[in-house]
Amino acid sequence: MARLKSVRVLVSGRVSASADIREPVTVEMEYWNFKEGAVLMSALTFFNDQGVHLFVSSDWFSGQKNDAPKPRGLFRSRCTVPGNLLAEGMVRVAAEVSTGHPVLQIHALEHDCAAFQVVDTGGPGSVRAGWARPIPGAVRRDLRWETVRVGAGGPA
Repeated sequence: MARLKSVRVLVSGRVSASADIREPVTVEMEYWNFKEGAVLMSALTFFNDQGVHLFVSSDWFSGQKNDAPKPRGLFRSRCTVPGNLLAEGMVRVAAEVSTGHPVLQIHALEHDCAAFQVVDTGGPGSVRAGWARPIPGAVRRDLRWETVRVGAGGPA
């Protein structure tokens, strides 16, 4: 019913094998739909270089529910990962095209079809800016913190 044509990584609109940790990364997949009226969904799964499953994203998540029947033809799906989410290192991508109703049926699945290196130079805007050593973990999101004084003095 569907076949992958290509998967590529885009940084600032250009094909790239690496991305500054602060920049958004777009993964673009193109696929052919061979069945008139098919309701297809696109999904990308992200892994780090140790094989840890970082996350999966689909055009059916977060209320997007891409459920309009599609005519036969070539389609392009893009997913943008925000900057300062992924940790430094290699990220590998698996791409999938499937139908979800009445049961999940995978029509195209390609593991390791794209990869990119996340690089952190420690510059302004990086979570690591001014921090001398690497920050461990599979993801590195810049989370909101608040520290306030709640009392005076030390322990009694």
